[in-house]
Amino acid sequence: MSIIRLDSLFRPKSVAVIGASSNPESLGSTVMRNLLNGEFNGPILPVNIKCKSVLGVLCYESVELLPVVPDLAVLCTPPETVPDLIGKLGFAGTRVAIIMTVNPGGDNGLPGDELKKSILKAARPHAIRVLGPGSVGIIMPHIGLNASWLSSPVKPGRLALVSQSS
Repeated sequence: MSIIRLDSLFRPKSVAVIGASSNPESLGSTVMRNLLNGEFNGPILPVNIKCKSVLGVLCYESVELLPVVPDLAVLCTPPETVPDLIGKLGFAGTRVAIIMTVNPGGDNGLPGDELKKSILKAARPHAIRVLGPGSVGIIMPHIGLNASWLSSPVKPGRLALVSQSS
């Protein structure tokens, strides 16, 4: 496996949360809260057409309106929106996308395999690295990055886990 562009996954300078939300029950809210509590030292860019701000952070209506290109994008949106968003992120210059959206049975319009094929088709022209769909996210306490949906804080240490289960 090539290591090209993996620096944007393991050492991102900016993170966008697509589907960020102030609804405490939502995936987008959990990811935003974790990023803010992790004290990540870079721009955190929530994106949601319905919000002006998320947890006190100015929110952008679309990927195209982001003031900086995010190294890492975390997608918390419905499955059918993911391929188009990957294309837009790639066009903007984003290097890595973590797709937390789950589409195991193919509900919401696209069968599971069809969704994966559509995502890869959108990512390939821009060489975007994709983790997911159905990813837990990524946590790196040493740089203050908690782009995950886990509810417990993670302490810095000497153990690492990289996994893709879906």
